[in-house]
Amino acid sequence: MIECASTSILNRAGWKFNLLKPGDKVTLIVSPLRNGEPAALLKQITLADGRKLSNGAAAGRATLE
Repeated sequence: MIECASTSILNRAGWKFNLLKPGDKVTLIVSPLRNGEPAALLKQITLADGRKLSNGAAAGRATLE
């Protein structure tokens, strides 16, 4: 399981509802959960076309790329 930010934060970071489809090849950078559960927090995703998206910034913070 991969945890992400809320949909509104992801939308501000450039995510769209149809961005990922079953079978898409992606690369993830994640931070494992501290409690040892088999899950992680998403840090960055790289899509097959090379685009990189983050998990979004907290409200009010700008992201620089």
